[in-house]
Amino acid sequence: MFFAIYVHRHLGLTLDLTEEHLHLPPDAIRAGPAFESLTAHPDNLRDPVRLRHWLEAFLPENNSVVPWRLHARRAWEDHGAGADRATAASVLWGNTDAEYTGAIDFRQSDSRPPDQLPERAPATLEPLSEHAIGERLELAARIAEAAPRTRPSELLALSGRRSSLSGMRGKLGLSRDPGGNWAIAHGDTLNTWIVKHEHRPHLPGEAGVESICQRTLGLVGIPAASTEARIFDGHQAVVSERTDRQPEPGGHVDARHQEEWIQAACHTPDHKYDGGLGPGPQWPDAYRLLQERAAKPEAETTMLTRVLAAAWMLGNGDQHRRNLGFLHGPADTVPAVSLAPLYDASSAAGTRYDKGLAVGMEGVTGTHRITPVRWILHSRACGIPADRTLAVIEDLFRTLPDALATAREQARTIDENVSQAHVDRRVDAAIRYVQARERNYRQQLRRAERRGMLRG
Repeated sequence: MFFAIYVHRHLGLTLDLTEEHLHLPPDAIRAGPAFESLTAHPDNLRDPVRLRHWLEAFLPENNSVVPWRLHARRAWEDHGAGADRATAASVLWGNTDAEYTGAIDFRQSDSRPPDQLPERAPATLEPLSEHAIGERLELAARIAEAAPRTRPSELLALSGRRSSLSGMRGKLGLSRDPGGNWAIAHGDTLNTWIVKHEHRPHLPGEAGVESICQRTLGLVGIPAASTEARIFDGHQAVVSERTDRQPEPGGHVDARHQEEWIQAACHTPDHKYDGGLGPGPQWPDAYRLLQERAAKPEAETTMLTRVLAAAWMLGNGDQHRRNLGFLHGPADTVPAVSLAPLYDASSAAGTRYDKGLAVGMEGVTGTHRITPVRWILHSRACGIPADRTLAVIEDLFRTLPDALATAREQARTIDENVSQAHVDRRVDAAIRYVQARERNYRQQLRRAERRGMLRG
């Protein structure tokens, strides 16, 4: 059986899965006319191991992958084929009717798939009540948190187009109809919103804090997905507009190609966290990708520094390799990438999660150990001027506290929170956290200057 991979509806790659087991032989990989647009480093996909990692990133990350495997097994059995259904390529082959991130489409195919898929049909949407969304959020939470007690057949009962979304929190892909009402997509229609179940006693008010932090990033010049806190039938949720979707006139939704950092590097998604000490890609690798592939390398590497500095100041310990992504240019342009707008940016200030970064700087993760000297060493390792990095830090110290306060006031008329008091306490803690980081940073800066550690 053959597995065709399309980007912007153009054929990028065909895989022969007929004899697939735990690996893909090199001669099973056939590049198509859109091969160069599949990923930031397309040559990686010529290597079977890296290709396998790239494909793994398209699967659901949490336990909701269980029904996907069941769906794939049934699809293979219907065709009388016996490929190893535990591998990513085989599971994706059996789930070609689902929706994936970026501008990627998958198709089951004969040995000669068409070079181009037909244009998407106008949107086909089913209205969905807030009660129905609440029921699905409850199920999404069970998928993520109690999958061993959930029958896969129950998970397949969700109506509409299934979406493969990363992250351990339960999520749904939804859309909005022309009147702004919630709906679920059918057929070839793409979803435009992500709805995430968010209720964790150890992080009270998290939905509201995430919404405010996302707004804060926008106020200080960091692109971030439009995000709100919402309550559906008593269930607290976060809703974020998808940055890899572009609504068009006439009810069409076009896809924008986007990759997570871990996927663009063709590393296994298991390496999204390792504190900067494990085998996954490190910050210099992300900078190098932008230096090599961005249309405006200086602007994009400066923005990456801004993203990393903001995570450090806010106490965002979740800026991992799947929460950072790269947005590809339009299909008809020379391949180039930019930093994708951020999702899931929050502040863990005042909780047990505010002590370190998800991906460390030169092996250092603890926020208190990231000093001016560490920032300079980081700049050198990443091939960027240290004075530019220090200027970014000064600007964020000047603007972040006021931006947090402004974002909170903006959110009061938009967000829905189960407990506004918890949100306010945590935002106050985030403001104090930024201010404490600045005090420590300036003390360390003066000490380093006295010792001559900033020279050269």
